[in-house]
Amino acid sequence: MQSISPDDLSIYNEVQILLTIPEFAEAEYTFFEKNQETFEDTDENKLEHSEIFKIYNMILDEIIEVKLLEKFSEDQVKSFYASFTANLSGFESIDKHTMDTLFGFQDFDAFKKKMLIYKRGMDDKSLTKPEEDTGSLPLAGTDADSIKKIFYDLAAENVDDKALKWKKTLTMPEADGIGCTIYTRPIAGRRVNMCKNVSVFRGVTLRAWFELAVNFIDYM
Repeated sequence: MQSISPDDLSIYNEVQILLTIPEFAEAEYTFFEKNQETFEDTDENKLEHSEIFKIYNMILDEIIEVKLLEKFSEDQVKSFYASFTANLSGFESIDKHTMDTLFGFQDFDAFKKKMLIYKRGMDDKSLTKPEEDTGSLPLAGTDADSIKKIFYDLAAENVDDKALKWKKTLTMPEADGIGCTIYTRPIAGRRVNMCKNVSVFRGVTLRAWFELAVNFIDYM
């Protein structure tokens, strides 16, 4: 395993941050919204899916590169790309989640699964993006106990109450003692949706439960 230079480490750390910025999530949201209708939950893939997938990767790659060039020189970024390719195991040892996320972008099956998850949410309108964030859920400047109460109150809501607009967006039928149902509902005036996970674990160890919780998206 090759050593990682301070510059390459700084850029890799920046990539970790970029994967979480609103602009990155916004680009995915917009792309999925535009292309969701071409995807169906079947084993068959259309010819246009390959082109859509290529464009998806180009958009995300461009966001990362443009943001990196705001902080680092072109030579530093090119050097990082070369180092990253030649030393995958070294970068993975620093942060495996970032590595998994980056390579996940190049996995068509993972992309399609994510697109279908998004489409299910949009079909029942529970993930519709508000036009304006009015901040009706008072999080900023609120003490920790008050924030906990907000989420505990939301979590205690009855998902069968139609007035609250809870929608079932994903169901994993119980198998080998594990099953779950995901519900979502919009938060008025916020660009967020409340999610509730109703799970069943029969004869499952705490360690297995934690593994599922951490890697939930990979098991869907």
